[in-house]
Order: sequence, then structure tokens, then C-alpha cells
Amino acid sequence: MPPHQKKPRDDDSETNKPTSCDTGDMSSPSRTAASRLLGECHIRLARAMSLEEIQAVVRQSARALLKAEGATFILREQDTCYYADEDALSPLWKGQRFPLTNCISGWAMLHSDVAAVPDITKDDRVPYEAYRPTFVKSLLMVPIGIGEPVAAIGVYWSRLHAATPSEIHLIEQLAHATATALERIGHTQSVVLISEHLLPDPPIVVDGLAPVERTMGDSELRSLQERVARDLHDTVLQRLFGSGMMLQGLHDKLGSGREQQVLEEVMTHIEIAARELRGVIFGLEYGNLELTGLPGEVLVIVAEASRILQFRPRVHFEGSFDHISPELRGEGMRVLREMLSNVARHAHATAVSITCTSSSDLSISVHDNGTGIPQSHAKGNGLRNLAARASQHDGTFVIGPHPDGGTRATWSVPLASL
Repeated sequence: MPPHQKKPRDDDSETNKPTSCDTGDMSSPSRTAASRLLGECHIRLARAMSLEEIQAVVRQSARALLKAEGATFILREQDTCYYADEDALSPLWKGQRFPLTNCISGWAMLHSDVAAVPDITKDDRVPYEAYRPTFVKSLLMVPIGIGEPVAAIGVYWSRLHAATPSEIHLIEQLAHATATALERIGHTQSVVLISEHLLPDPPIVVDGLAPVERTMGDSELRSLQERVARDLHDTVLQRLFGSGMMLQGLHDKLGSGREQQVLEEVMTHIEIAARELRGVIFGLEYGNLELTGLPGEVLVIVAEASRILQFRPRVHFEGSFDHISPELRGEGMRVLREMLSNVARHAHATAVSITCTSSSDLSISVHDNGTGIPQSHAKGNGLRNLAARASQHDGTFVIGPHPDGGTRATWSVPLASL
């Protein structure tokens, strides 16, 4: 890819240049359609059996989800970005390879962060000469995979457009489902394969609960358990999630009435089934820890995160969690996943401790021994999302240096908020 060059477009002038970006967020009908489409994407990705099938789902879905004029699927190949597939109103860069350090898709993968560019002529990460012949004026680039991303999704507009938080969230969800699909078919490169990093010893260190001693069978039984757990996670659980998204889209279209109540009951049953299935998967992989309530869900998430971190975090519980509502528990688990994802992507940590406290507040704290918060991520989307999740429930989110080194992030909300 040519070196970065910042030049005005030939047709740029004060009369031709738009005076503002399109920043409108999705309307309710648009959100409903997007939820339904995203659910269908999860199901199609769960069924995909090849890289080509995954690419086709992603390029079509990314463009449709955001009503954009183009979408690309980019693979990381050592020090290059390979534009493997695209769906666009006119040709972009399909089949071409560019240096990882001189391409905005490479920036997104190297930094493991989203790049939202409302105007490509005003962002130094965009190599202008490569974009000059195209229709692209604005773009969104989202990495695929936690830790060291192996791919990225690009979405492009022919008008000035600032990607909204809702739009970014949709493509991040698509990227997460894509990472799971890539793991399943074995296209992982630097993504950790589930079966290779189960880390059976030592056991998860849990304080405040009474873990049950785990007994291991012979290697053949262990291999079968791993395979069943992987299949349940990568197919059945993804299909459940996709079905829930589709029902959510239908639910949003209905007014109040009996039909909506029935859908809500079905969606609740799907959520319960997914939670129970995660418990089964955890039991197959890690043994017989008691998986009830919030502590059980925390341990399932920690087990999932340990595959990417490549070590087992220490978990400590304080107080009784029996009275925490399902709504607050679900919110807390989404927050914990985000905090552990941040550690995996940015901290370069070798140890993590998690403390969950229940008193007048539900508090979730994650302490890592890593390198601290990179300046480039100090105001990233992930941290803003965590702060927003706390403030909307009259709570707080605090992140900063820990007295013993590393970083501590604490999310706390009143128990009465949900």
C-alpha cells in the first residue's frame, strides 16, 4: 500500500463538501430489523463449514446491518493484510495485500481496537491514495478475535457518516460470532484453540466458595469431553443465541399484548437454557464446581477467559448472592466479560484476580499485574461502555493503577437499581 498521503480530493470545495456528517442513530424499526438479521447471521455462522462460507456471511451481513455501500473481510497474514472478500457497489481491494503497518485494517488488528472514521481525508491512519479511486468517504473497521486479532471487518459509506454506538455494537457482535466460527473450522492463526489450552492443572483458585474436588478419567474420556464441550459451545449455544436475537427483533415489532408476553416467556426460557448449557460445558471441561447463581456464572466466564489469557485467574467472593435479581446478574456478567476482554487485549498480564462483593451494592473488581492502560485505549469504546453501564444504574466505574502494580477496574451498582 502506498505511504500515507494527505491530499484534498479533486472534487473537494466549499460548495461540494458536506457541512456535517450523518450521525443519526437507528430508529426502532431499524433496530428491530438489525436484531433479526444479526440473529440469522449467528445461525448461518454456526452452520458454516469453510472459510469461504464465513466470508460470504460476514461481507453480506455487515453491509446489510449498517445499510452501507460496501463491506470487506480482511485476514491477517503475518505482516500483511489480505482483503479476502468484499461486497460493494463498486470494486474496492479484493485479492490485494498491503503492509500491516500501513493500512487501517492493520491498525485495528495491531491495536485490537475499533477504528471509526467519519471523514477519511482527516484521519492519518487512512492511506489516502489507496482510497482515492473508490467511493469511500467514511468507514468503520472492527477487529475479529480477542488477544491478537486474526481478521477484521470493514464497512464503508459513500457519504460522510460517523458510525454510531449502536452500529459499532452490531459489528462487534458480528465480529465475536465470526471469531467463534473461525475457531471452529481451525482458522485461528494467533487465536487460541479451545482444545489446546484447557489447562487442567492447577484447579481454578476460588475463595469464598467450596469447590468440589474434580476427578479426571482416562485420556480417551477426557478427549471426548473436550470435543463434546467444543461442539456444544460452537454450534448449539450459538444457535440458541441466534434464535434469541431473532425473537428479540420480532418482540420489538409487536405492541403490548398477549403475543408479546408469550415471546417474552420464550426468550426467558432461551436465556435460561443458554445459561444452563454454559454450566454443562463448564462441567465437561473443568469438573464439578457448584454452578448456581452469580458465582456459578462468574466461574463459567472465568473458564472461558482462561483460554485466551492462557492462565487461570483467582476468584474471590464476599457476601451472599442469592438475592441478586436475574437482570442485575446478567448486567454484571456482561461487564465482567468486557473487563476480562480488556485485560486479554491490552494488559500483557500473567496474573488476574477477580473479587465479587455483595452488600448494599454489587461490586465486581478485576486486578491484573500487566503494563497498565495504554494511552491509545484510555478513552476507548470498551471503557466508555463500562462507565455507561454503571451510570445508567446509578453506579460507578473506576479504573486506575493498583498499589501493588498493574491495573484495577471496579464496577459497582446499588442492588436496588434493577
